[in-house]
Amino acid sequence: MSKTTTNLLYSSKARPWQKHYSPEAVRAVIPERTLYQYIYDANKDYPDDIVYHYFGTAITYGELFEKIRQTAGALKAAGVHSGDMVTIQSMQTPETIVVYYALSYLGAVANMAYMTLTPNEILQTVRDTDSKLFFILDKAVQAAMAANLPKDVTVITLPVSGSMTEPLRTGYLMQNPVPENPYLTYEGFLASFSNSDAGDPASDAHAPSVIVYTSGTTGEPKGVVLSGHNVNAMAFQYIHSEMQFHRGETYLDILPLFLSYGVGMLQLAASVGIDSTLWISLDPAAIAVEFNRLKPNHFAGAPTMVDEIMKQTTGDLSGMVNFTGGGESLSPEKDEELNRFLKEHNAPEEVKYACGYGMSEVSSSACANNNKLYKKGSLGLPLPLTNVKIIDEDTGEELPLGQTGEICFSTPSIMLGYFKNEEATREIVEVDDDGQKWIHTGDLGSMDEDGFLFYRGKLKRIYLVVSPTIGSMKLFPKHLEDLLEEDSAIDRCAVVASPDPVRGFVPEVFITRSPESNEDSSDLIERICDLITRQLPDHYNPKAIRIMDILPRTASGKVDYKELERQANLF
Repeated sequence: MSKTTTNLLYSSKARPWQKHYSPEAVRAVIPERTLYQYIYDANKDYPDDIVYHYFGTAITYGELFEKIRQTAGALKAAGVHSGDMVTIQSMQTPETIVVYYALSYLGAVANMAYMTLTPNEILQTVRDTDSKLFFILDKAVQAAMAANLPKDVTVITLPVSGSMTEPLRTGYLMQNPVPENPYLTYEGFLASFSNSDAGDPASDAHAPSVIVYTSGTTGEPKGVVLSGHNVNAMAFQYIHSEMQFHRGETYLDILPLFLSYGVGMLQLAASVGIDSTLWISLDPAAIAVEFNRLKPNHFAGAPTMVDEIMKQTTGDLSGMVNFTGGGESLSPEKDEELNRFLKEHNAPEEVKYACGYGMSEVSSSACANNNKLYKKGSLGLPLPLTNVKIIDEDTGEELPLGQTGEICFSTPSIMLGYFKNEEATREIVEVDDDGQKWIHTGDLGSMDEDGFLFYRGKLKRIYLVVSPTIGSMKLFPKHLEDLLEEDSAIDRCAVVASPDPVRGFVPEVFITRSPESNEDSSDLIERICDLITRQLPDHYNPKAIRIMDILPRTASGKVDYKELERQANLF
């Protein structure tokens, strides 16, 4: 067999996905820009275009850039310099976005803290990053007060209602008064340093710019350090893929900036000139109501949010351009259900639910379906400047197309590293003999000859089980989840493995019912057990099957397997 033919069997050499993109897309050069410079260069000639809508208020690019420069001047006067870290614990309000980009303007780093941090965790992240300024959403100040932050840390509250129209602001504050606190308001902070000169914007695109945190579904959360170039690379590749984004289109932005997905989508929308409606409630029902009201051209969200949208949406979606999701893979049956929903609501014929795939460590996304390039049940195609290899989890050798192994990406959006954790960085980031940087996802997958990637489960969720009839075998929880989600009575399924003194590990099953299911619980469980016995080897027989109203989720919308393991251990 010739060398050329052999190479064609391997994804990293053949790169079959690139045949779907234009030659210009796979040769495109990412501009060397910071986060701020990237959106400024794209929109400096469109100062009157709307960048954000927020509870009745429209904000133009011209207003945004002026506010960024003003805030950057105040930050600089307050002692923030290039390379300094500032902690932000907030949602994607206009003021929060301004502070985020103002830090980029100065070359400083935005440490984006989860809203769910305990007071002790707030204190820890402020100390770890040596943050002298801490911005927090005003309705969450009790946690900051309980954190007992050092006196040399200036706390500044970011208003939920600051950019609302006056009637909405008045009504909101009547129902949600800001808790009394000793802290400086954002407007007070700006007034303290009014007319301060920010100087010229920073220009190092490869310097640290933002820290986001992993979801911690299978371990402790880690700080992911991203440069402006990393985040821009994700946005740039989406723009140069076959996805359609046009200036003036609308986007419902429900993704907080403490998620890499939120950081990436903010940069993508702002750099294209899309009019984003900022929505800061994470309640799926409230998101569905706003989606139904706005009927945006673009939407991206977690599966729980998409489910609620399907339940509540009325009228037509003829203006839909991209309806995308991430957080976890979907079964082919769920995929069909979503596309049927779009068709029933008059979405354009070409519009499909586009599942994407990635991780915080690659600035959120490295692979996606889209309306033109789509294959049911897949995670889509790698983005134009991204390379993929599938490796044997034991030997590390690359596997041919069609075989299942660990998914590894080489992409310009790979993180700089984990914050203050070189050992963990070395475990996940590999540099090959050619100097190419690869990231190990910890997920199992395979790639077909067309370049579409398929999810096969988590590498870390592989368990060695002693089978009564076969001996030692590997247990893949995803196999069991996929089987059960094919059942029409089951909406979602999650499987964890509990330690067992005889079998090593034993699966435990958590399910939620489909809305149309009216089967008696005991009958359903009995039928599931029979299905598992008939379809899978005996080491998949579960210790228990539990029916739940909802599966626990992390802030990023993923199934919280750690919480399910905790619940399993309670029984």
